[in-house]
Amino acid sequence: MNSTPLRLAFACFFASGVVLAVSPSAAAAVQVIPAGATEPAPPVMGSEGVVFECYSPSAKKVFLAGSFNNWADNREGLVSDDRHALRPVPGRPGFWTTTVALPTGRHLFRFVLDTGGAGQTWLAPARFRAVEGKTAGGGTELQPPLIPGRDHENNIILCLAKSGRIFLGNGVAPDLRPEVSAGAITFRYWAPEAAVVYLAGNFNEWARNQDGRVTLESAQMDGPDLDGVWTKTVQLPTGQYRYQYVVDGRDWRRDPNALDLAGDHALVGVK
Repeated sequence: MNSTPLRLAFACFFASGVVLAVSPSAAAAVQVIPAGATEPAPPVMGSEGVVFECYSPSAKKVFLAGSFNNWADNREGLVSDDRHALRPVPGRPGFWTTTVALPTGRHLFRFVLDTGGAGQTWLAPARFRAVEGKTAGGGTELQPPLIPGRDHENNIILCLAKSGRIFLGNGVAPDLRPEVSAGAITFRYWAPEAAVVYLAGNFNEWARNQDGRVTLESAQMDGPDLDGVWTKTVQLPTGQYRYQYVVDGRDWRRDPNALDLAGDHALVGVK
């Protein structure tokens, strides 16, 4: 096994560098964002760093607070340092943005909304804007919104790989969603800590597991790549398919980037 993904795993499961302050202990509100264009885009890598976006039409100011900036140097939960402020996006009322150069590794963040009143609100977006994906016919369609992973204090988890790829929480990323083409599906799963990952579904008899234990060689996914991503393409006829990923043969996991869900299973279809 390539040792690089393992090093990345440690970088993403433990904070990068020294955290000089902890986030406020008060429970953070979860931002309820109306469907449609008012959802913020997920963090993406730009030419100068990671681009963050927030939507808050009522805010007078918006700050970015995280493990990478001493939680915006807050004082008892209040932020006033404009070095951590986002700027309004021209032509898009209610949207705010900023770019931050981050080192490789695991980071935590939230937005702090200042509406001009007595207090401020610390928010973690409940979801990020849906992205367009390719269809089997070569067109595009709007995919489901991205649901970011969080830590026990409701901070959003962001893992930045050496390649510049961004994974939210337990591997949420637009480019890891199942890719459906004519008669085939390409599955991708982020598990940098794994020695082996299996793809199990109703299309391969759930990898012929024995009491939850999987050893079927034909169900093994290829990888990992340098970012810890495992990949497998399966030829499938028209239909709906349920599946899970099985890490190291026993740890069954639902796809955090699933296009649809069916109970405990992820769901994907070939038209």
